Amino acid sequence: IPYLMAGLRIASGHALVGVVGSEFISAHEGIGFFISISGTTLQTARVFVGLMILAGFGIFLNEAFGRLEHRFEPLRREVHG
Repeated sequence: IPYLMAGLRIASGHALVGVVGSEFISAHEGIGFFISISGTTLQTARVFVGLMILAGFGIFLNEAFGRLEHRFEPLRREVHG
């Protein structure tokens, strides 16, 4: 289970990048769309607001999965090499 939690922690970041990237390309709502439209209309402050929201959500996901991973740490087996 600890390795599964580590995988989920890494995958959550990749999923967030994938979702926002797809919103940049073909969406009519969402944070990626908000950043894209704000950049197109030269509203730099709104672009930075979108980036801060995105960064905050990424940090939240990383911390949440990190704490969940730490909770299952006693179940991790030692690897002898």
